[in-house]
Amino acid sequence: MKILVVGATGKTGELAQRKAVAEGHEVAVFGHSVEQRYKNDPVAKTQGDVLDSAAVAAGVTRQDAVFVCLGPVNLRDRVTLTQGAHNICKAMQAQGVERVVFISAAGVGDSWRLIPWYSKLLFSALLKTVLQEHAAEEAIFAESGLNWTAVRAAVLTNAPASGHILASNTDRTGTIPRGDLAQYLVAQVAGRHNARVPISITAG
Repeated sequence: MKILVVGATGKTGELAQRKAVAEGHEVAVFGHSVEQRYKNDPVAKTQGDVLDSAAVAAGVTRQDAVFVCLGPVNLRDRVTLTQGAHNICKAMQAQGVERVVFISAAGVGDSWRLIPWYSKLLFSALLKTVLQEHAAEEAIFAESGLNWTAVRAAVLTNAPASGHILASNTDRTGTIPRGDLAQYLVAQVAGRHNARVPISITAG
């Protein structure tokens, strides 16, 4: 499968592209500095800003699916996730690309009840805007008509991947290594178990 990784210069995006390549997918990367970051990697590269609709359209060209591994540039960013989602949806719709798997966050929507009390305190104090933007991003993809899956990731860590992932909209969430999140994204791209729904994941 031909997969575009948007946000490929972030930690999770880089792990996702490497896992996708390892599993035999034909991977392309999109981001601000992909030419430098991936100069020695045999992947197609589209350097650009997700806020630039023409650049996004160029990256989506001839792909079968898209991973969206975007995060806000700061805690008050109200543009990157939402405008990026608009541009990605527009490009995918125009080019007939249907499958998109994107990273959202534990605590968005009805997953708020699944996060621990201390996370609720932290998120309410510092990450309120981030959660609002992820919720808006989810709504944009949900209204797009695309075959989307929102992966509401637990708090990310840089611990080694464990291979044990709990995907559920009823179990409580805690933390998850980035490597496990990346593996889950790759597993979801060809699956249809969570088509057009959000799914919360945490370390199993």
